[in-house]
Amino acid sequence: MAKRKSIKVEDLIEDHTFLQWVKGENNPQAQEWEYRYHNFPSDRKVMDQAKILVEGIPFNRRFISDQKVERAWEDVTNALDAASKEQATKTFLKSDWKIAAAILFIVMAGTGLYAIFQNSEKVYQTAFGERLEVTLPDGSQVTMNTNSTLRYVRNNPRRVVMTGEIYFDIEKKPETGEPFIVQTPDLDIQVLGTEFNVNSRLKKTEVLLDEGSIELDIKEKERIRMAPGDFVSYSSLENRILEQQKAKKPEVITSWKDGVLLLDSVSVASALLLLEETYNIETHIENSEVAEKMLIGGVPNDNLETCVAALRTIYNLDIHIKNDTLMVR
Repeated sequence: MAKRKSIKVEDLIEDHTFLQWVKGENNPQAQEWEYRYHNFPSDRKVMDQAKILVEGIPFNRRFISDQKVERAWEDVTNALDAASKEQATKTFLKSDWKIAAAILFIVMAGTGLYAIFQNSEKVYQTAFGERLEVTLPDGSQVTMNTNSTLRYVRNNPRRVVMTGEIYFDIEKKPETGEPFIVQTPDLDIQVLGTEFNVNSRLKKTEVLLDEGSIELDIKEKERIRMAPGDFVSYSSLENRILEQQKAKKPEVITSWKDGVLLLDSVSVASALLLLEETYNIETHIENSEVAEKMLIGGVPNDNLETCVAALRTIYNLDIHIKNDTLMVR
């Protein structure tokens, strides 16, 4: 897989290296599929569909009618859509594999395996330098920043666990009043319908509320109800609120969603720390005076090369990448 090609379900189920990955074998070919699964979201969807079929059972066409196949296949696609909003594409499947999926669904329903599927975890993950937009089963929209993880149990998608940085646009449930819960290593966030940014890195959790109302549930402390524009930073390691105030420039905090790095009187050293966090790259500044130079403005941050070129041009920095290290002179 030196050159990444588009993949289809019918090809995967006949690929012996993919089957090795599904079986959990630990060899170079399986490891390549593992890397592809975690780093390419578009491939992940196709691999999930193929994995469901591969983990099914042997079948015989004589044992099931065409009508039953079609009805069961509808149940399969409906279940997948309800669980993850990722519609299975019928045209990807050969007729025999459609039959396999139908039988698999019938067996799952009869043995309780479908309940196990519904109680399994759904996980989204971004690599360094990658952003991802996800629509959750309840209609809520999330935008994941680089090196972030979001997980939930399929039958309870309004309770999610996250690390990294994620922007949430939560769908209200006025008919039930069911809250949306975001869990981080430091605290829980209870939401009824709103937009907010959560950064759970560097041994602390930072929350910025854009719209609506949320409550922070911090262990052994009073709940904090936030209003639009509020910013709270809390560390469970230090067991204290590090910062609680109105955000002076909230657009600086959320600019990452639009692929922009906004710098509001930020030192070169601090800017490089942001790039370390985003791209998992080492940085080195040779001149202490340059390290303290203040930067104001914004640079594109869709990829490291573009960002470095912009920093070099806009701020007249002697900055370049050498041996996987970002150097500033």
